[in-house]
Amino acid sequence: MTTNNQTSIASLAKKRRTYNELPVALGNLVGGLALTGLALYTTHVRTAPKREF
Repeated sequence: MTTNNQTSIASLAKKRRTYNELPVALGNLVGGLALTGLALYTTHVRTAPKREF
């Protein structure tokens, strides 16, 4: 049987985990997009032949 204190600790841990996931997910998105964009830019855009329209 869980006591009231154990329930509140579990609830607090769940809230902390939930609030930690948002910045981690956003950081992964921003970092992944930036690194992917940087890699594509350095390997393709700068080395691609100039186009004339």
